[in-house]
Parts: sequence; C-alpha cells; structure tokens
Amino acid sequence: MPTLEWALLLAVVALAGHAVYRGLGLPRMVGYTLVGGLAGWLGFSGATWPMHGVGLFLLQLGMTVVLFEAGTRLPIRWFLHNPMVLVQSLLEAVLTFALTFLLLRWWGEPASVARMVAMVALAASPATLLRLVHELRAAGPVTDRALVLASLNNLYALVLGGAMAAQSAPDLAGWAAVWPPLRLLGTSLLLAVVLAAVIHLAWRTMRHGSESAAVFIVAILAASVTVADQLHGSAPLVALMAGAMLRYAPVRPMVWQRHFEGVSGLLVMLMFVLVATTAAQMAWSVPILLIVFSLVLVRVLCKVLGVVAGSWRSGMGPVKCVWLGLALMPMSATALLLTTQFASQHPQAARMSAIALPLILVCEVLGAVCAAFALRAARETVQVANTPAMEGRHDA
Repeated sequence: MPTLEWALLLAVVALAGHAVYRGLGLPRMVGYTLVGGLAGWLGFSGATWPMHGVGLFLLQLGMTVVLFEAGTRLPIRWFLHNPMVLVQSLLEAVLTFALTFLLLRWWGEPASVARMVAMVALAASPATLLRLVHELRAAGPVTDRALVLASLNNLYALVLGGAMAAQSAPDLAGWAAVWPPLRLLGTSLLLAVVLAAVIHLAWRTMRHGSESAAVFIVAILAASVTVADQLHGSAPLVALMAGAMLRYAPVRPMVWQRHFEGVSGLLVMLMFVLVATTAAQMAWSVPILLIVFSLVLVRVLCKVLGVVAGSWRSGMGPVKCVWLGLALMPMSATALLLTTQFASQHPQAARMSAIALPLILVCEVLGAVCAAFALRAARETVQVANTPAMEGRHDA
C-alpha cells in the first residue's frame, strides 16, 4: 500500500471527521466515509477490488477489534430471561434477507446474485454503533439492544455468508457442500475458546487498564486473524464469540475507555476509509442507483417492522422499537468482507459487486446519520458542549 498516500488520506479524513462533528453535529464517521468515498471515486490507488493482501488484513483486524468489544457486551444469560430479544433478532434478519431477495428478483436479477446481496444486506454495523456510543455518550435500553441485535445479525451473516461463499463452487454436492460451513463454524468456535483462554490467563497477571494490556489484546487479535485464515475459520466470528465468553469470566478485560479506545479508534477510522474507498470505485449508473435506493428503503423498513413485530413481551414498547430498528440501518466492514468473499469465488461476482458495494457506501453514510438520530430521539444521548475541554476529553 502506498504509504504516503495513505498517510495524507488519513490526515484529511481525521480533519473532515472533526469538521463534520463540530460544524454540522453529524457523526465523525460521515466525514470519514465522504472523504474516503471521494478518494475512491477520484481513483485512489491504495484500495483495490477485490480486496487482498494488507488491505484485507487491516479490514479484518478492524472488524476483529470491533466485534471483540461487541462480544463483551453480549448478555447471553439475558436471553434466558428475555427470549423475545432473540425472536426480534431472527424476525428482522429473516425479513431483511427475504424481502431484499424478492426485490432483487423483481428487478430481474439472477437468483444467485439476489441471494448474495440479500446476505450482505442482512449485516448491520456494530462499529458504527460503538463509535456513536462513544461520541454521543449514549446509554439506555435502545442503545444496549441495538448493540445486541447488531452483534447477533453479524453472527448470522458471518456463519451463513461464509457457508454460502464456500458452497458457491458449482462442482460441490452432497457432503462436500455440507463440510465447508461445518468446518467454518467448528474451527471458529475452537479458536474462540483458545483466544478467550489466552486473554483470560494473561489478564490475571497484568494490571487492568494498562497500556501493556491494550497492546496485548490488539496483538493477540491480530495474530488470530492470520491463524483463522490459515485454518479456514472466520477471524471476526472468533473475536465475537471470544468476547462473549470473556463477558462472564472472573476477570473481565474491560479497557475500552482508556488505552484500548485510542488504538481501536485508529483501526476503526482506517476500516471506514477502506470500505468507502473500495465501494466508491464501482461504476455508478442510474439503473444501479435506482436498485440501490430501493434496497435501502426496503432494508430500513424490514429492520423496523421486524423489531416492532417482535416487541410483544420483549420489555420494549413499539415506539422505542421504531428507534431501535432505525439504529440498525448502518452497514460497514462485515458487509464488505462478505462481498469480498463472494467476489473471490462466485462466477457472477461482477454483477453482485456492482450492486452490493454502492449499497454498502450509501448505508454507511445515511446509516450513521439515521442511527444518531434514533439514539437522540430515544433520549439516550448526552449533549456534549463544543468546548475545547470537552472536545479534548471526548477525543481521548
């Protein structure tokens, strides 16, 4: 990757995110994405499609860090007391996949393309929600449940999408078609157990919240990306499951508010830029835009209707469920990773990418704005004064 180009681009991206936040009150991710998208549209050579090499590694590392944090917030025991949350999650996921598939078939797309794009559309963005939590200091039932539902539909998308990518070869049949998804899930689960055990053992000997602890977690997550790829697992899935396991460990690795947040913030910024620069390189035409914006509308409606339909006895009223559904609009790195997996193995990758990449970019920009609006409408954010002292505290 051209070092100078990336260094200058990230500098401009950081300034744009700050200007958008201070000047317009919009999430910083909007500035990151707009500048990254403009760079990709102008022919920035640092990100190529399909993604490979260092770019793909950095995308997976950013996802791994984000999903590890999201996993530590996943209250598995809570599902035993409130199983309707799982019903909400399944309803919005199934509805999103089914209606996206049907809409693309109505537009005349082949069934294989419709399936792949529908799987991409399934995944929300925990990265966007976590950054909004930090920026807006959001806390409350809508915020917590949005993170849970986003983590769950990433789980569905990574498992089912990885299985779909592995089965895309036309010569697979019988046991040969069943084995790849079972290997993906089994390997990822085994690696998650090992990763959680290593972090837990190390954490018992390290001072909580120290810089060394944060560096250790990032380094071991980076190692897990390489190991998972070599063993045909999914590094983001490994990190999500390991984080969920560590939530109930006697010693929990919660360093997000100090050193870890600075490291993860840079990786997340880079991840947003990678998504935007890659997606913007597609050929944008009027027919593609019509398909994409119809998909955006249907996807938002599916998220809202699915969550509202599952609100009965879920502990959350219909109005808050509307805000919850809107908070699930953002798409980002998980969707791009799935698109990359499909593009590297499917014969109709070009048409799928032509639809999926613009969809990801539009939902990354509009989704961040929509999610911030939803959290504010639910009255779960803290208004941060635009003063140097407060801004410095926020950026720490």
